[in-house]
Order: sequence, then structure tokens, then C-alpha cells
Amino acid sequence: MVQSWEVSAKPLTMLRTDMLSALADYRYQVETGGITLPDGTEIKTERDDQAMTNSAYNSLKNGLVSSTEWKSGNGWITVTLTELEPVATAVARHVAAAFGAERDVAEQIAQADQTALLALDLRGEFNAAYAARLQALSA
Repeated sequence: MVQSWEVSAKPLTMLRTDMLSALADYRYQVETGGITLPDGTEIKTERDDQAMTNSAYNSLKNGLVSSTEWKSGNGWITVTLTELEPVATAVARHVAAAFGAERDVAEQIAQADQTALLALDLRGEFNAAYAARLQALSA
């Protein structure tokens, strides 16, 4: 019995589709992977955590409550609007930077030829774009 294989390059459209899918998966990992504030407080950023942060912030901002119990990655704390606002801001910037970075790299993928796509360091490009977007949002 003899078996032979024919190796051919993946079509450009399929390569782009696969890379865009891998990029979206990586963005999701970064987006939902959490952040650490400068004071060492760990903030969860899974989708439910993002929604809860936004809800608590809006409840405080709209005067519905004056403080609320909050469970950070480091444990329970009671927070006021003044204390939660930097957290909500950091989460919003983190999520915006993650999606912005995905867009930046997706545009590179859309414009690249097959040789450039095969040489593209997807995570490296994403991480650089994320850092730049985060810095711009924090300025």
C-alpha cells in the first residue's frame, strides 16, 4: 500500500478567514482576562463582570445608592462612586482598547498578501496595537 500527499498553499481568502477567527479569539481572551489596577487591585473583565461594573457605576452615578458591596479579585470591599469610577473607567478603556486593537490588526490582515499574512505575528501585532490604543485612551 502506498499513499501520497499533495501539499498546496491555503487559498488567501481561507487564510484571512482563519486569521481573523484566531484574532477574534485572542481579543476575547484579552478582553475577558481581567486587569490589574496600579494599586494591585485585580478586576475581573468577563462579560458578566463588565455588565456588573457598568450597572454598579450607573447606580452610584445616578444616585440610586450611595455605596455598594463589590467583590474584586482581591476580596470584598464597599465602594462609593468616587472609588468605583476609576475602576469603571479602567474597564471601559480596557475593553475599548481590545476591540480597537482587533480592528487595527484585522485591517492589516485585509490588506496583506499571502507572504505578509504568513509572516504576521498575530499576538505581537495585537499586543502592540492594544498598548497604543490603551495609551491613547488614557491620555
